[in-house]
Amino acid sequence: MNTKKMAGESDTAFFIRNVLMASTAGMTAEAATIPIDTAKVRLQIQTVKAGEVPRYSGFIGTMVKVAAEEGPLALWNGLVPGLQRQFVFAGLRIGLYVPVRDMICGPLAPG
Repeated sequence: MNTKKMAGESDTAFFIRNVLMASTAGMTAEAATIPIDTAKVRLQIQTVKAGEVPRYSGFIGTMVKVAAEEGPLALWNGLVPGLQRQFVFAGLRIGLYVPVRDMICGPLAPG
């Protein structure tokens, strides 16, 4: 990652911009993938006794069954905590990359 400072941009503004861009990217990814994660978790936590038919069967089948029984928005349950987590986690993890890298290795040479 080699984000460049804009002309006249302070170090603080550069850091905030990086954190906000990283947070936005993480939150977008979370919103796009939470239905997949919801189906995955439903498949993982189901318990099936011997001889019983599982409630959820297969990835697509799980998504279809959840949407049919609980409504399509049920696939996005947990979105708000996920967005909060990504705002902080992705923002700091990616936003701190350049300042920490520059502190340890020095700024990258142009090119």
